[in-house]
Amino acid sequence: MKIRDQDKISWLRNVAFCAIAIFAAGIIPAKATPVVIGVPSWASAKVTANVVDQLLREELGLAYSVYSYHHNHSDSGAFIIYAGVAAEEAPLVTRTILDEMTRMRHAMVTPDELQSAKDFLKGSMLLSMESTDNRMTRLAKNELFLRDLGTSIEESRDMIDAVTAESVQSLAARLFVNQTLNIQVAGRVDPADFPDSDMLLG
Repeated sequence: MKIRDQDKISWLRNVAFCAIAIFAAGIIPAKATPVVIGVPSWASAKVTANVVDQLLREELGLAYSVYSYHHNHSDSGAFIIYAGVAAEEAPLVTRTILDEMTRMRHAMVTPDELQSAKDFLKGSMLLSMESTDNRMTRLAKNELFLRDLGTSIEESRDMIDAVTAESVQSLAARLFVNQTLNIQVAGRVDPADFPDSDMLLG
């Protein structure tokens, strides 16, 4: 592995495909209200995932795996976007993801994007309840991050429905900033194709 001097981008060159991970600072549970932790972060993650997935996989045909999520510890958080792509497409995919993050900072998601994210969230949540492991994980996360074991599925569904495009944009504006941006690219790529000036949010 070669790590560039500024520790901004690292390279692992002997894998068959290229993996891209873009990190931004996330919500710190201890400093946020339960609604901020539990709803806008989910919605922002899923809206971003839906938009980026649609653009990269369906419209541009560049990525076979795209997903994003918000990860919490008690005193820190991280927002992560991942894409698995062919090495030659890595620069374009990385720039496209950054462009989508920039768009979400400066403009509200469309009603269709927001509704699609809500429907996906609610459907995934209901399906996950078929697993005992998922049920126990949900209870543990509620206790650790929301300080509440009693949030029901119905209450969670109502909280998701209450999310607005304004709240998603507000969260994106707080999280998607260059000061905490970190990009990791693993694969047979040329670092010269990832100039520092181009690896920034607008």
